[in-house]
Amino acid sequence: MRKFAIMAIILLSLVATACSGADSGANASGSPPNSSQNVGNADSTNASGSSSQNETSNAKEEQRMSGDYPNKPIRLIVPYAPGGATDVAARVLAGVVNKYLPQSVVVENKGGGSGTVGTTELAQSKPDGYTIGIMPSTPLTIQPHLGNVTYGLDDFEPIIRLYNPPQFLFVKSDAPWKTFEEWLEYVRSNPGVFTYGTSGAGDYQHLAMEKLGLEAGLEMKHVAFQSGGQVVTALLGGHIQGATAFPNTAQNEIRLIATIGGKRSAFYSEIPTLLELGFNVKSEAPGGLVAPKGVPDEVKQVLHDAFRKALEDPELIEQFEELKLENYYMNADEYRAYLYESSEEFKDVLKSIGLIQ
Repeated sequence: MRKFAIMAIILLSLVATACSGADSGANASGSPPNSSQNVGNADSTNASGSSSQNETSNAKEEQRMSGDYPNKPIRLIVPYAPGGATDVAARVLAGVVNKYLPQSVVVENKGGGSGTVGTTELAQSKPDGYTIGIMPSTPLTIQPHLGNVTYGLDDFEPIIRLYNPPQFLFVKSDAPWKTFEEWLEYVRSNPGVFTYGTSGAGDYQHLAMEKLGLEAGLEMKHVAFQSGGQVVTALLGGHIQGATAFPNTAQNEIRLIATIGGKRSAFYSEIPTLLELGFNVKSEAPGGLVAPKGVPDEVKQVLHDAFRKALEDPELIEQFEELKLENYYMNADEYRAYLYESSEEFKDVLKSIGLIQ
């Protein structure tokens, strides 16, 4: 069993939480400087004119970015604070994928704005493969519809879909509601009293609860956090009454009462979906690897192949099972199609709950 490794990942996330404020300024400048910017000009003196010089320089730059890629550490942006599903999955993947790359993959948390702060930084990074991101689909498929970001789905290169964290509506284990039906009766009878947390306003968990509220006639108070880990901590501390998130390591301290996704989780097969409970609510946001638009195809292939090998590695499979994360592989083309389809589905949900026209 890999329980020691899993605990190490969680401890690392907690340390990162304590240090995130101190580190945010130091890391705010973007991707590491390119130490080989002048490669490609060495042979330009043999060119017949400026046009030929530019073509030679561009060709050598493309070769430098792909042929010997990677020749320095790769920065992996997680657009959420430490402790949530995205952060934990990223750290497991980074630890294993290093077996299949000649350079290390370094996780960097950039939380805030329901994932949009880190996603914006990724969109603005140099498309050389040395700054990439791992995230659920919602910063790409929901936030652009809300009109509060400067990027769109077209500003990214999908590389590989990796995992799916099962998402639930849950309460503390000592809460008075043993079932979804008991919870539903309480919330209906006490409008505006029940408080629940998600990893961000406008995230898919928030949209699921808003739609449930409309269908079931519920009035609830939403509290936004920067990660699922913060949501769980707030619930256990008594600051909120419920949560929609990935339960992570608090499984013995919470009670799952409904699955938000469209199907039951293989790890929690006894928990019914909201669809099964009679409400047309389903929402999921599997995690994947993306890069800024313009990354060379050769670089994307290197990244895809390395992360695909990591998904198939017994060490990662065991750690994912310990964490209750589902392997959810798609190649780049399949993942791109999935993102665009999800974007249209979330657009319809946003319209149905009145957040956009």
